[in-house]
Amino acid sequence: MISLTPAARELILAKGVAVRLELARVVHGGCGVPPLQERPSVRFGAPPAAERDAYRESTVDGITVHVPRALPDGRALTLGVASFLGLRRLVLQGWNPLGWELSAGGDARR
Repeated sequence: MISLTPAARELILAKGVAVRLELARVVHGGCGVPPLQERPSVRFGAPPAAERDAYRESTVDGITVHVPRALPDGRALTLGVASFLGLRRLVLQGWNPLGWELSAGGDARR
């Protein structure tokens, strides 16, 4: 499930376009190291026409968000805003590179 911070919603509305998540490649470790996947990047605009089938479209707080079908459902992710030298950009919060989350009791679950 994806949510938006108020700052992210404001920035997206100012741009006037949809947003999409782009998955990073999975890095497979050796010697017992689990596969890792970097945080997906957040881009302004719909996916290119040739890639549209790889995304599912959803509406979050009135904003169209294109989410890769390969992204597992059930993760609590938030689109937020990061700023560096006055330049604001969208970031995905709540990502775990190992693909698991800690439950309220501290147990790991996928």
